[in-house]
Amino acid sequence: MDFIMPSIKVTHSGTEANSTAISNREVRQYLISLGILDYDNDTPGWIDDIISGATSQVGGSARIGRSRLFHMLLALDEISTATVAQLLNRKRLALGDKPYGDRHCRKVAAALRCASGGISHHKGKYHVEPEPKIKECQPLPYTEQEMRELKRLSLQGPFSSVAAYEAELKAKYNLL
Repeated sequence: MDFIMPSIKVTHSGTEANSTAISNREVRQYLISLGILDYDNDTPGWIDDIISGATSQVGGSARIGRSRLFHMLLALDEISTATVAQLLNRKRLALGDKPYGDRHCRKVAAALRCASGGISHHKGKYHVEPEPKIKECQPLPYTEQEMRELKRLSLQGPFSSVAAYEAELKAKYNLL
């Protein structure tokens, strides 16, 4: 009588620190309130330092760019391996490509948790506030015809004629 041992598939779900989900909502709202639209040009130095440090969490051949990590922080309310996998693989699956593996998603999730924690800590310790927004200006009281003339002069005439016409309009509407 032959005894056949059933095969058991063993999967590794990572350590407890890597498999837990954390809330990123507060950090996400804070980053949105800072109004950073372009990571490469608008990011304060301290956020860039935190993101750079967090990207070093993703080791080996599995690299992730700082800009991508930052934009993932902006996109996720909750950071877990499952939410990271869903965000990373959305485009790949739509194009019919092979999705990222669980190991890569765990590494990226760990980097995101590191960055989120660093930003949260820095915000709490140093009370970094967003820069004030630009105040809205009152529209000019010029007529449509006057605006067209101002535009025509600015495109065709010398600067002195534009300045003279603008001074005339300011005097007319008491904008001095």
